[in-house]
Amino acid sequence: MTTPKLLKPPPPDRTKLAIIAVDPGPGCGIAAYHPYPGAEGYNFDTYTLELGDEGHSWLEATLVGLIENLRYFMRDDPATNSVLTTEGVVLICEKFEYRKDDVENRDRINYMAAEYVGVCKFVGQTHEDEVVSFVMQGASEAKGFWVNDKIHRLGLHGSTRHEMDALRHLLKFMTFNLNQDWLLHALKKEV
Repeated sequence: MTTPKLLKPPPPDRTKLAIIAVDPGPGCGIAAYHPYPGAEGYNFDTYTLELGDEGHSWLEATLVGLIENLRYFMRDDPATNSVLTTEGVVLICEKFEYRKDDVENRDRINYMAAEYVGVCKFVGQTHEDEVVSFVMQGASEAKGFWVNDKIHRLGLHGSTRHEMDALRHLLKFMTFNLNQDWLLHALKKEV
């Protein structure tokens, strides 16, 4: 697990959804966002799970724990003395894509990522009260805009390429699906 990061607080009209993004595979990357910074002031976090080929139940337990923590862990707002809750959790998972250029190496393709996508779908379906949306994204969707340099300029870092890929999926969804343009404004301020 890496140290969580905080961006400058976004404006009040930001989403009230918590978001989990997963880059599935034997070295699984996870990124999480909570709309209300915790006691340390952090609202982004990344994790790596070294699942190998037998990590199905570990991935399931990790996702369920994150969902419950992000959805039900109440954050106190010191400014208003009120308790803040999220409106739900969006679970994002990178699609398993077979690429034409992999034909020559077909015997070396690790299909465990496809199984771990199934675990993510299962968690999304069995936790419908908390998971308000399950989203599949292609690898190229996230890599198109959110390159490493831009992620680092926001002060966010993943300790592995899988964590970085999960962050890309999370930031892509926030920016282009939820229209959270405060992320783009934060990039402009850093230039």
